[in-house]
Amino acid sequence: MLDDAGYHTGKYPVLSFFTTVPFGPGLGEFLAWKWHGGGNQMRDEIYAKHGLKAIESNCIGPETSGWFRKEVKGVEEMKGIKMRFFGLGAQVMNKMGVSTQLLAAADIYQALERGVIDATEFSMPTMDIQLGFHQIAKFNYFPGWHQQVSCGEVLMNAKAFDALPEQYKRMLEVAGRSQLIYNYADTEASQFKAMQEMQSKHGVQIRRWSDKDLAAYEKAWVEVIAEESEKDPLFKKVADHYLDFRKKYAIWGDSQTMKPTYLK
Repeated sequence: MLDDAGYHTGKYPVLSFFTTVPFGPGLGEFLAWKWHGGGNQMRDEIYAKHGLKAIESNCIGPETSGWFRKEVKGVEEMKGIKMRFFGLGAQVMNKMGVSTQLLAAADIYQALERGVIDATEFSMPTMDIQLGFHQIAKFNYFPGWHQQVSCGEVLMNAKAFDALPEQYKRMLEVAGRSQLIYNYADTEASQFKAMQEMQSKHGVQIRRWSDKDLAAYEKAWVEVIAEESEKDPLFKKVADHYLDFRKKYAIWGDSQTMKPTYLK
């Protein structure tokens, strides 16, 4: 079945690391850790305990930070807001005084319409516009600090997978990776059109968190890592591994980082 490791956090909070990480890397660095840095090996060890096998089959780029019914001028105004939120980012929001809940896609619009929630995050503009959030919540915030990259997978019975001929196993793995890259490129090519439509036709106002606001979210995220690591040895193991890889990667990543333009 098509799956998202982040939806299993009720039993394993650490599985969110293999879907998306707040203030996480771009696709290249994320897959470098997962595919070649040992990340997915730790994920597979967790799934193996339950007789499961996962093959990555989808990744998308940054999601929106949220849809709000009322303008939020800074993180200090987040306290008391009721918001649909996903994954480890929800724990960050809780620290900001937000009351979070995880709703399925089909339930979000009605919850917004009825005032059960004041705001929501879900996905990218092309998906959000299909769900109609822009009809109720006119303030769309960026960047999606909580989900810079989101990856999904096909989850299957491990014994059934092991019983397949080797060439069939390889076909599934190659197909999954091919679909992953295609989906990522496809979604990156279409977001700006959806944003333009929401602005010009539906009166959506695009907002961006200030650097000060983003620093506050990041500080809360660092606190979440420390707190979860203290009470969950498995979370600490994965978090330490992930952070160590990012630290090592930085000598390459920081050296190659560029601004969008240097012209004035």
